[in-house]
Amino acid sequence: MKKLIILLLSALMIFGLTACGGGSGGDKIQSLVQGNIDAIYLGKASDEYLKMIDSTPEIARQNYIDGLNTEAEFFCYYFGILDYSYGETFDDIKTETKDKIVAMYKQIYDKSKYSTKESVKQSDGSYTVQLTIEPIDIMEQASDLLLSGTYKPYEDFWAKYEDVNVDAMTDEEFVKFYDEYTDEYANVIIDCILSLLPDLGYKDAKTLSVQVQADSDDIYSINDDDWSKIDDYMIYYP
Repeated sequence: MKKLIILLLSALMIFGLTACGGGSGGDKIQSLVQGNIDAIYLGKASDEYLKMIDSTPEIARQNYIDGLNTEAEFFCYYFGILDYSYGETFDDIKTETKDKIVAMYKQIYDKSKYSTKESVKQSDGSYTVQLTIEPIDIMEQASDLLLSGTYKPYEDFWAKYEDVNVDAMTDEEFVKFYDEYTDEYANVIIDCILSLLPDLGYKDAKTLSVQVQADSDDIYSINDDDWSKIDDYMIYYP
């Protein structure tokens, strides 16, 4: 199960929901979908695309960074580095480690594979654009390796903390211990994934019809559910 709530953060989604509708034809709708995905996952925003959505390179760059940070935060929950039920947030991760996770995702995002086809106008005035995505499989590879019992840094980590008695610690000692434990665990997972980057592969391609519709101000937007599917498909989490 992937991000569901976390990646519906407005910073990521609103960026994908603005494009000038005036005079837009099928080619512009396809360019909107392609441009949104390029900007969010590759950090690329052409002058033509920025003009279309009435934005700037600075705003596009910030949205790309926000997307990387959102993915990085999900990573911390997914692998149990953070536990949101205890109120832990991405801010609790050491800055150096956060930066390492974000840099890792930039490398992963750079391997994104997708393509769009010319849009088709529907009877209700909306458009559909066929989008094909090849989901990146590195998180599946990492999960399989970590569970195999053969990744020595992971096994060494658990062996190191197997006999630790946290009940004997003072509150101050426990906070210090937990911070070090969390950071070490995070880096074991990160290093595992980084080691697999040269062998990064892809799952079977997923194809969906992305719906693009205009609001009362003739502003075109990608359907929220389709955005969720796009993000769900881009990196496969088992």
